[in-house]
Amino acid sequence: MSVTVFFLIGIAIGVATSAPVGPVNIAAIQRALRYGFLPGLFAGAGAVAADGIYAGFAAFGITAVSDFVERHSGLIQIAGGMLVILFGARILAAHPHFSEEDGPPTGLWAGMGTGFALTITNPGVVLGFLAIFGSLGKWAPDPGDYAGA
Repeated sequence: MSVTVFFLIGIAIGVATSAPVGPVNIAAIQRALRYGFLPGLFAGAGAVAADGIYAGFAAFGITAVSDFVERHSGLIQIAGGMLVILFGARILAAHPHFSEEDGPPTGLWAGMGTGFALTITNPGVVLGFLAIFGSLGKWAPDPGDYAGA
């Protein structure tokens, strides 16, 4: 298959894995509503970077990622669970109103780091990428076809 077909398949996989609303999407939306477009964009960009890392791992070596996740699943689940709990506690403690007193965000890079950390520690993202790439069947790139991957 051509690189264009693989590119279109990649776009479809990206939309399928990024569309469901989860804690990272909520954080990006909340940041955009509270502080403006650019901080929300950076929070989403952190999630995109983590998704890109997992997608690369899945495309280039499903077995390696699977083994890593299997060996470290407890730690990944604990870290991801703690981040989601902290995120939820922060939302519960926040005042649900916007006022002129709201200061600027802590920083664009801090929002990006939060989005990245929430996504990279989410075992659901790993399993989703593994399931999608594992089910490509005849559309999967051949072993050694790095451009296709």
